[in-house]
Parts: sequence; structure tokens; C-alpha cells
Amino acid sequence: MYSALALAPRAQVRLTFFPDSMNNSTLYLGGLARYKLCTTGPFDSLVEISERGTSDSLAVVARISHNVVRPSTVVFPRVRGDQSEWKVKKWMAECTVDGNVAHLIELDSIGQCLLKLHREYRLALYTPDDPRTPIAHWQRGTARNSPLSLVLYPGTENIQPQIMAAFVIQEQRMRMVEKKNGLALAPGAA
Repeated sequence: MYSALALAPRAQVRLTFFPDSMNNSTLYLGGLARYKLCTTGPFDSLVEISERGTSDSLAVVARISHNVVRPSTVVFPRVRGDQSEWKVKKWMAECTVDGNVAHLIELDSIGQCLLKLHREYRLALYTPDDPRTPIAHWQRGTARNSPLSLVLYPGTENIQPQIMAAFVIQEQRMRMVEKKNGLALAPGAA
């Protein structure tokens, strides 16, 4: 006999950024600090995403190095089990979808996924199997100054660091362009 718990569908995960920053932020899951986003180095060149362990220790799950002269890189020490660097430009290959810029991202256990602008969510990630339903997306609450949340759907548990890194990289790019152009950071502005 199956228990009701075993039959219940897995719920989506909502990681809320506080403060609403792609440089230094704590990501909360159900009110508990789950990840820490920390930016250091000259010109904020190093971004680390760390997972909070049971003893409140932090373990780096993604490291993004923004370089001026050399290509920017990304490393996933705990996901891939090694320290091999990926060039961001290769890992997040730029492409065009319906006349808009998007990015093909190679994610472990899923393969190539498409990260693109979304009218309602600002950014959304899709698998090739279902190009209409996102497996992850940004979302803001209904209040005016609600913090930004990354919503992850069931099946993404093992690749959360990769998804977080892709969203952080792209959101940083978008915010730099918006700041340069003086645009608002509205969810529907994408």
C-alpha cells in the first residue's frame, strides 16, 4: 500500500532573494536561509553561490568569474564533482528565438535548455521537450517592493546551482543594460 506522502506531487521551490540584489544576497526557502550569493574581487569580478549546510557552514556550489581581458568562467564544484571551468560564452551560448536574444544552456541530467525573456516572468528556462512550460522562472510578489524569487519546478533539484548561476549571470547583464539606459526593473519590462 502506498502512503499519501509518496503519492503527493512534489511542489515547486521558491528561492527568494533578500535584499533584491544580484551581488550580495541571501536566498530564502520557506523563510529559512538556504543559499548565499556573495560578490568580491576588483570590480565585483567574483560571484560565489554557497549552500547553507546543517551546521550553518557554507559550501560553494557555483563560482562565476567575470573577467575583462580573458573570457568569463563558471565552475560547479559540487554538481560536477570537479573544478573544471566552463567559459560562460560557451556554457550559455547566445542564440536567436523569434527575433529575440536567448541562451542555450547545457544542464546536467537535462541537456540543453533555453533561457529567454518572458513577458510575465522577465526570464524563464525551458527544456527542449516542452518549449511552452518553464522549469524555472523569476517571479515577484504582488506588493510594490516585493523581493525577486526564483521559482524552480520539480525535477530540477540536482541542477539548482546551475540554474541559479544562469539566472544570476543573465539578470546581472540585464540590470547593467537597464541601468545604463535608465530603465526600470519591472517584471513585465522584458
